[in-house]
Amino acid sequence: MDHQGQFLSEVDKLSQLEPRFHVVVQECGMPELRLRPKGPEAIIRIICEQQLSKSSAHAISSRVLQAWPHLERDEIINDPLQCLAGLGLSRAKMLSLSDLMRKLTNGSLDIEGLGAQTVEDAMAHLMQVRGIGPWSAQLYLMFSLNHPDIFAPGDLALQRGHDQLFGASVPSDEKSLGHLAEQWRPHRSAAAHLLWHYYSNVVRPTKL
Repeated sequence: MDHQGQFLSEVDKLSQLEPRFHVVVQECGMPELRLRPKGPEAIIRIICEQQLSKSSAHAISSRVLQAWPHLERDEIINDPLQCLAGLGLSRAKMLSLSDLMRKLTNGSLDIEGLGAQTVEDAMAHLMQVRGIGPWSAQLYLMFSLNHPDIFAPGDLALQRGHDQLFGASVPSDEKSLGHLAEQWRPHRSAAAHLLWHYYSNVVRPTKL
């Protein structure tokens, strides 16, 4: 799913499986397909943006990516708290970036080979990096590898978007939403885009 036309086809097929997704398009318009480049920079951005508001996430990740080419590799690996100080990162994220650099350097993380792996193997490979859990791995597969059937049930916006769109009587959690999303295979990436779009345009504005 590497262009908007293919994404539109995925949305159409998904809406045939579950008509309520068509309601999102009717009420909010068609979302843009989210795409990011492959490679270390995308993973750095995902680590930096964990658990932050959109504006803060963008500011910090941009600052780190601007500084990254000028930092010494050995210092990132051996003294990350000093090397990465002043960039607005938490201690946990500095240690995550240090581990990422270590694994890129010693070859234990093969980013280029992820596209040839199964989803399960690719996620497990990414999750060997400190601080990268299922959510981070799922976002990389969805946005950078453009996989058409990825879902991130632990994402709070997806949970709240689903609950309002489907009129859930009990708030969904990672386990329950992951189970529900199985019925949207093999178009779960389109489902995620539509639920994020619905959350941004309908759910979040009603809470302001």
